[in-house]
Amino acid sequence: MLAALRYLPLLLLAAAPAHGQQDNSMDQTALDFGHGNLSRSNFSTAIAKHSVALVGFVAPWCQMCRMAENAYANITRDMDTSKATFFRVDVGSEKRLADEYRVTHLPHLMLFRNGRGRHYQHGHSPELVLRLLAKQTMPPASQLKTVADVERLIDPNPRIANFTKTTIIGFFSDIESQDSEYEEWTEALDALAYKLDYDLAQVTSRKVSKHFQKRGYFKFTPSVVLIEDGTVVADRRLDEWQDSTLDQWVTSSKLADMVELTPSTYADFEKQGLSMLLLFVKPNDPASDQALSELRKVCKLPEFRSLISFAYADGDKYKDKMAGLGIRHGTSLPALALNTKDDNNYVYDPSQPVEVSSVQKFLMEFLHGRLRPTAAESATPPPAPPDEPALVQMRYSMWNRVIEDPTKDVLLLVYRSRGCPNCDTFERYYSAVARRFRELEIGTVVTAQVDLESDTVPQVGRLAHNALPALYMFSAEDKLLPKEYAGKGKPRPIMLWVQQNADVKFDLPPLPHLTPEQRVEYHRQVGELETQKKEQAARKQALEKEMDSKRTENREKAELTAKHKMNLDRELAEKQRRAEEEVALEQERYELRVQERREKDAEFHDL
Repeated sequence: MLAALRYLPLLLLAAAPAHGQQDNSMDQTALDFGHGNLSRSNFSTAIAKHSVALVGFVAPWCQMCRMAENAYANITRDMDTSKATFFRVDVGSEKRLADEYRVTHLPHLMLFRNGRGRHYQHGHSPELVLRLLAKQTMPPASQLKTVADVERLIDPNPRIANFTKTTIIGFFSDIESQDSEYEEWTEALDALAYKLDYDLAQVTSRKVSKHFQKRGYFKFTPSVVLIEDGTVVADRRLDEWQDSTLDQWVTSSKLADMVELTPSTYADFEKQGLSMLLLFVKPNDPASDQALSELRKVCKLPEFRSLISFAYADGDKYKDKMAGLGIRHGTSLPALALNTKDDNNYVYDPSQPVEVSSVQKFLMEFLHGRLRPTAAESATPPPAPPDEPALVQMRYSMWNRVIEDPTKDVLLLVYRSRGCPNCDTFERYYSAVARRFRELEIGTVVTAQVDLESDTVPQVGRLAHNALPALYMFSAEDKLLPKEYAGKGKPRPIMLWVQQNADVKFDLPPLPHLTPEQRVEYHRQVGELETQKKEQAARKQALEKEMDSKRTENREKAELTAKHKMNLDRELAEKQRRAEEEVALEQERYELRVQERREKDAEFHDL
């Protein structure tokens, strides 16, 4: 979306609307794109009816949603509706639905495939989104039947926006004899098929596989080959046991060499989860180029494989990151330090040259626990003066100096100090956010605010003033299209949103909105709450035990009553049986007397 919208004209604001006046510069009607609107009542049903569904979260008061509307309308027009559907959610009326799916900025896209939703993190241009939709409606891997098909796929041109073209191909010579490996390959494709910058394919022709085997792409079939911009990066045999999944192998293979630390590669490093040796360099500097060359040799040493990741970054741009890793202010570039994601700093001695042997020794001492951490007080930057405000009060003349700083991610709160009750509440929480970022010494984030009662901002085309308060982030690498916050107006979700969307990455402690003293009190209260819950559970258990005892007693009484009734019934049945026997016996006696009488009468008649 950035490339598609970069040249949209921006309107200049001479003065903000006066308090009490209606700003009619932005239409408040629903955005016009997609195939239908979703709400909390019909969301699950609609998603379940479509195997592939794209959902756009927007709001009429979101100016960037307005700017993205043309792109979304083009996507709606060009997509194949028989294979995918584009839905729209108006966050203005469906805030709870956006919260349920953790939508923290607008506009935002989610892709649902067979009911499973994933957040879309790439550009919103029709080219990229339509490519993603096409990947979901096609087989996970395309079938390459000829050598020309393979060469056409791995050709680095044309490039996809700003992505490095990554191609993953499975080579098989005989599926029948390699059926188990082929099954493993097809099962692994699902984790990779969602990746926008991955092209997945397979070769099942013995002749074609043999051709690329001779060219050195791999040694044996079946194998998977990772190719970036036309160059083979790594290959992996499928008939051998591996201690990582295919997705993990792709990530580690992409990071096997020295990789520049950027917002996109940062996510791969986070996923890999290794300690990182980070080299800060100066562009077009011979010393930095030499250090980078030496580290490329170090990262290929087998003793560091799967233990250390290697990256480099522009030291002028990431000064705060350097300070956060313990590198002293004023240290000349190149500079080297370990990012271990703990409370210790491990800085490479700047007086030592960056050479293979010395860096190897540095890393081995770290891995064996013999490397002493760099003293924190000698590396951290000096604290800000106590009278320096944590929250910058913006003025029109300060815009370029504050907002356009390419080394900072800048937060800007637009509000009114009068006539806006919501602004008063949000501004208090926002001040707490600014204070906590300062206390945590996160110098790459600038918190600023502008009061429209007394000042204005120069570019109304990028900021919507109709719904206040409004919070925007001007990221370090893109000042043209700020991200708009759409979450809860509380310090913790705001700080986590900043961490997620900032271009210059940083770490936050658990419960970042609380000071250490507040965290202690919080855990104390949580402990008391847990104690109360346990006591309530114990009382409930005792009550249930008492009820069980009563139920048992009642059951026993019922059983006794039933037994007594059964005995009475048995006695009554016995008396009835005896009476019936007596009646039968008396009947026999009567019949016997009658028979005797008849016999006597017969004898008398004969006489």
